[in-house]
Amino acid sequence: MSHPAHTPGTIRRSNTVSRAVSLPIIQKDGTLLGALCAIDLEPAKVNNKKRQTMFLLFAEMIANHRDARIQLLKSEEDRRQEIEISNIREQFVAILGHDLRNTLASMAWTSHVDG
Repeated sequence: MSHPAHTPGTIRRSNTVSRAVSLPIIQKDGTLLGALCAIDLEPAKVNNKKRQTMFLLFAEMIANHRDARIQLLKSEEDRRQEIEISNIREQFVAILGHDLRNTLASMAWTSHVDG
């Protein structure tokens, strides 16, 4: 549960934003996913190398997680399709085997009767 003064989408009116940081979140394929934004009501130095690296790593982590999730969903769909194809192949082989056995059995019976 959040504090009553901090509701989603609002900033307390008694304070003003002192610092804001926004970095693009770029996916592996180069497309823009969105932006990582951070605001602070207290003045802070964000121009030091450590903080810049932290924000860059957060943006990269978000992009990598999204890319991994997309790849996982694609792999699951590919697996589902392969299982479906395998089941159809098994049914085809079973029907083909049944039809061949019946044909060969008829031919063997005919040659036995004629023979």
